[in-house]
Amino acid sequence: MKIAVIGAGSTYTPELIYGLLEWQDAPPENIALHDTDKTRLHTNARYCQALAGVMNPDVRITEANLDNALEGADFIITQIRVGGNRQRASDEKFAFDLGWIGQETTGAVGFMKAYRTIPVMTGIVNRAQELCPNAFLINFTNPAGIVSTAIHKATGKDNMIGLCNVPIFMENKIREIIAAYMPDLSPQGKIRMQWGGWNHLSWIFDITLDDKSILDILIDTMTSPEFNAEPYFPVNPDYIRETCTIPSPYLRYFTDTQTVFEEQSKKANRGNEVMEIEARLFSLYQEAATAITEGSFTKENPPVLPEELSKRGGADYSRLAVKLIRDLAGFDNQTDSNIQDANTHILNVPDMGCVFSNDPSKFCEIPVTIENTGDCFFTPVYPRVKFPEKIRNLIDRIGQYEKLTVEAAIEQSIDKAGEALRANPLVSGEEKIESFLSYAMKI
Repeated sequence: MKIAVIGAGSTYTPELIYGLLEWQDAPPENIALHDTDKTRLHTNARYCQALAGVMNPDVRITEANLDNALEGADFIITQIRVGGNRQRASDEKFAFDLGWIGQETTGAVGFMKAYRTIPVMTGIVNRAQELCPNAFLINFTNPAGIVSTAIHKATGKDNMIGLCNVPIFMENKIREIIAAYMPDLSPQGKIRMQWGGWNHLSWIFDITLDDKSILDILIDTMTSPEFNAEPYFPVNPDYIRETCTIPSPYLRYFTDTQTVFEEQSKKANRGNEVMEIEARLFSLYQEAATAITEGSFTKENPPVLPEELSKRGGADYSRLAVKLIRDLAGFDNQTDSNIQDANTHILNVPDMGCVFSNDPSKFCEIPVTIENTGDCFFTPVYPRVKFPEKIRNLIDRIGQYEKLTVEAAIEQSIDKAGEALRANPLVSGEEKIESFLSYAMKI
C-alpha cells in the first residue's frame, strides 16, 4: 500500500505518520511526502524517517514531487494551506479591522481560504485522476466541506471524503463531562452520536451511551448553574435548551457573534499565534530527529510527539485517518472505544438523501458506515429528527453561502464572490464587502 500526503510540510504530518507507523499488522509499505515548501517538507521528512527507523523500519518514507507522490498511490491525504499562516493572519486582521470575526473557516476569512484553495486543490486532484484514479482521497484541507464539494463538482472524483476532528473532539469532551458530573454513568462506555449539518456547522441531535440516550441528562447537566464549561467547550445554555441539541463549538460564531468578537479583540491574532507554535514545533522536530538517529530510542522505548502539537489544533487527526484507511482497505480495526463503532465514521460526504440541501452532491457532515462492496463505499446515517426552525434556517442560509462560494472559487468570479459574502450571516455592510473584495483580489 502506498499513501501520498500532499501538504506534508504541515506540522500535522508527524502526528499522521506516527499513527501510520503504529499500524503493526499491515502498515503501508510506502509513504510519499509532497509540499511546495521544501524547507518545511525536509524537516518533517527527516523527523518522520527517523520515527520509522525506530517504530516500523519496513515503512519507506520519501520526499517527492507531486507526480512521483501520486504515481501508484492507493490513498491520498490532502492538507494544504495556500499562502500559509502568514496569509491567514493577514486575512484575519483585515476582516477584524472591518468589524467582522476573523476565523479561518467561517465568515469572510473562511470564504477567502476556500476561494484561494479550491483552484489549487482542483489542479492536484485532476492530476491524481490521471496518475492514480482509483486512489481514495481523504481531504483534511479546510474549509473541509466546501473544499470537498468543490473537488467533487470540478473533477468528478467520487472516491473521496472530507475529514474533520470536531466530532471526535466533542465525543472526548462529553466523556470528560460524564466522568466529572455523572457518577452513575461510565465514561468508557460505547458512545453513538446522531450528528448532522455542514462541516463546522453541526449539531448532536441525540447521543447514546451503551445504547441508551443520555441527551436529556447531558443537556440538564450542561445548562445547570453548577456546570463549568471552561475545561470542555463553550456552552450557550439558552440555545441548548431551546433547540434540544448540543452544537459544535463553531456555532458560537453564529449564536454569540458579538461575544466572540470581543474575545478576539483581547487575544493575539490566531494566524500569528499559530506561526509561533509552528516555529517551536519545527525546532522540536529537528531536535527529536537528531536524538532518534543518535540512538536515544528503541522500538520498546519509542519517542513521543511533542506536547506543543496539542496547541496547534487537529487533535486525533491521525487516529481518525488511520482507522478510516483500515476500514476502506478492508482490514479489521482494533477496538477503539473512543471513536464511534467499528466501521462507523463521521465524515463529509455527498448529501445523497437531500436531507440538508436539494443538491445531492453538496457535502454534509454525518455518520456513515463504510462498505467494501458496490458502487458506493458508504451508507449514510442521517439524524432521525425534524430540525428546529432556528437550525433549519441557519442550515439553509449557510448552504446557500457554501454553494455560492464553490461556484465563485471554481469560476474565480468576483461577482459570485460578492454574492457569497452577502449570503454569509457573519458578513455585513456593502462598503465593507467591497473593501474586502478589493483586498482579496490583490492577493
